[in-house]
Amino acid sequence: MLSKNRFRRNLIASVLLVAALQFAVGCSDDPTNMVTLAASFQGAPSLPNTQGVAMSQSAAAGSTVTVAIDVIGVSDVYGASFRIVYDSVNWTFVSWAAGSALEQGGAAVRSEVVESDTGTLTIGTSRLGPVAGANVADRKALLLLTFRGALRSASPLTFESPVLFDASNPPQEISGLAWFGGTLVFQ
Repeated sequence: MLSKNRFRRNLIASVLLVAALQFAVGCSDDPTNMVTLAASFQGAPSLPNTQGVAMSQSAAAGSTVTVAIDVIGVSDVYGASFRIVYDSVNWTFVSWAAGSALEQGGAAVRSEVVESDTGTLTIGTSRLGPVAGANVADRKALLLLTFRGALRSASPLTFESPVLFDASNPPQEISGLAWFGGTLVFQ
């Protein structure tokens, strides 16, 4: 027969175990009421006096987040080529959409986004034909990339081999630019 003190200790331990399990699996007092996880993106902070490319959150809904690849303060932009590396265990690439940075003046634009390896997107985008480069005085989206979170995580989203090209014939790399990634968050 258990003593009162031993019974209380066992009861307290059981209550604490249930509370810890509820926290670990993300449920409240009601086991049918699961906590909803939300996706978001944390980009670089404000970038004053910076010329380059940075990621920012464009939209988020439930488990999906759309990340804008923004050009900031760069003149004569004709195209871009880069890879995006992400955590494919915790995140799934869903889709992409064109931004408005290269479409200035009604220019035709062609973009390709290919999931070349698991966790790597190979991206190329360019204005078409003999047109001037786009002048991006402020911040405009080059492309929008949508990801879906699968597991609770904070995972880096980074650039590899990034290049912006000018409108020279043939196009030349625009040098001296900063490139900023960020973090995909699902919690």
